Amino acid sequence: TTLNITAADFRFSSAQSLILPGTLWVDVNATHVRATTASGAGTGWTMAVSANALTMPIPLRIGDVITSYSVRVRKQQTAGAITARIYKQETFSTGTESAEGAGSSLAAGESGYLSLSESSLSITIATTYQYYMVFVPGNSATPANDVLRDVIITFTRP
Repeated sequence: TTLNITAADFRFSSAQSLILPGTLWVDVNATHVRATTASGAGTGWTMAVSANALTMPIPLRIGDVITSYSVRVRKQQTAGAITARIYKQETFSTGTESAEGAGSSLAAGESGYLSLSESSLSITIATTYQYYMVFVPGNSATPANDVLRDVIITFTRP
């Protein structure tokens, strides 16, 4: 018996959500502090007094289409706004970076367990780009209680 598996067998009939754990955030400037549980498991990042961004790669397949995202945070400080946005960077020539979508911000006065979300996106993963989230903390004098957690990416696989 011969089985023929085609690309259609790997498509999703409805949108899927991928939860990317907070430990995937990268602090290239070594500014912030890893957040952990009582047993030492990584859960995300605790913000330092800095506007240095954190980045997270988006590990989707070529042709997948990002339709929304949600970055989950615990925002305690009320002195600085925080933002999140998807970017892409060309990998084969100039390395040009460009923003995808409008991004999402939480105003300085907002606090609590919150999400920075953007929906109604249509970002198709292309072969010549790499895709990643960028999170910019508020650079407040008291952001030490702010914790950057995980990201939920919703996508389709046509």
